[in-house]
Amino acid sequence: MEFDNYYVAYFDVLGCKSYFEGDEKAALDFLYKLKGMIDCSQRTAQVINASRTLDYLPEMKIHHKIFSDNVALYLRVTDSPLEIIRLLTFLQTIAELQRIILFNYGLLLRGGVSVGKLYSDETLIMGSALIDAVKLEETGEYSRILIDDSIDYAGSALINNLFPNGIITKEGMMAWINSLVFGAVGDKKPFLNYLSVPEIQKIYPVLKNGDLTALDYLKKNSPDEYEKSKMAILSDTKMQVHENLSKHQKFLQNSIRKYCGYGDVNKDDVNSVTLKNKIMRKYKWLAVFHNYMCGLYKFEDCLIFVKYTYDPITLNDYMEILDSSEKSAGADSSSSKKEM
Repeated sequence: MEFDNYYVAYFDVLGCKSYFEGDEKAALDFLYKLKGMIDCSQRTAQVINASRTLDYLPEMKIHHKIFSDNVALYLRVTDSPLEIIRLLTFLQTIAELQRIILFNYGLLLRGGVSVGKLYSDETLIMGSALIDAVKLEETGEYSRILIDDSIDYAGSALINNLFPNGIITKEGMMAWINSLVFGAVGDKKPFLNYLSVPEIQKIYPVLKNGDLTALDYLKKNSPDEYEKSKMAILSDTKMQVHENLSKHQKFLQNSIRKYCGYGDVNKDDVNSVTLKNKIMRKYKWLAVFHNYMCGLYKFEDCLIFVKYTYDPITLNDYMEILDSSEKSAGADSSSSKKEM
């Protein structure tokens, strides 16, 4: 038995307990969603592990451990000269998994990503990297997967020591990081940006110049992945972001209408009111993050228009989706100008 260095992502489902405090149907619905999430996590790891594209990376094998609504995915650190690609592929996998689980199953995730010592076998996983990732999850509050300082330091060191070649450049790797990591506002905690889509031609600038050596290799050795890679190069990244924001907009509108009112709360019950306020703060944060991304990409049609009010007597927050007449009247919205 010995510890080794691993990248570790740990996350769980927000609001898990509430599903079991209602009727049995709500609990069963949640269990079906949770099973879908777990299957999705396992498939994601399997797809990465079977990828011919990543054959040239040493031990690009993502492991996973699952307990209830808690999921840990982890990848061993190596001294490969291509280690920055291994790290960013791991982070990209987690971000895409978060998006898929949200859009397909309506489940909000909260978690953390760290790097450090870890031991794992068929039944056990333990170590400082997992402890740090769990601590991040516990302090996260909102639906986001936070990035530990250790990941930031590791990524910076790998890029600083990167020896550029015809395909991999420091600028390309920084473009990938900038697409993946969000955290320049609010509490300054960086987190994975599951709404963004990396531009492959910025990550690998050589593709802009018509050097298709990598694609020729895939065409000979893995036709399926060749077609996927070719589509990624030709695809309109901005429209993919628009599709993500459009789905996210619909999810938020439905969720705010469903969960952010006091109609189902006994206002004399302090605990119930406190819980409702916590739920609304989470959706308020999501709405602000969403609108920030809309502003960044100038997609006004995807904006969430929310009316916020505050009762100074009960100290309760209120939020509701505005109808079309209120929008046209210039009602206040949760715009990107508000702090996250």
